Amino acid sequence: MSKKDSAASVEEQYDERGRLIITDPSQIPENMTEEEVVDFWDKYAMSEELLNESYIEDDDLPPT
Repeated sequence: MSKKDSAASVEEQYDERGRLIITDPSQIPENMTEEEVVDFWDKYAMSEELLNESYIEDDDLPPT
């Protein structure tokens, strides 16, 4: 079973605000306008696992 197939078979989960929790970066649309980004994140939230995978260490950030 592929990663995509296993993700489709998982029951949808929602956070405390009623947003659908996404579990894979491929679920985030690319090339959204600023308005679309705001609308998207009003409806969706990242899973804890996805947040941890996407975490950037302070040392990896560009200098300010």
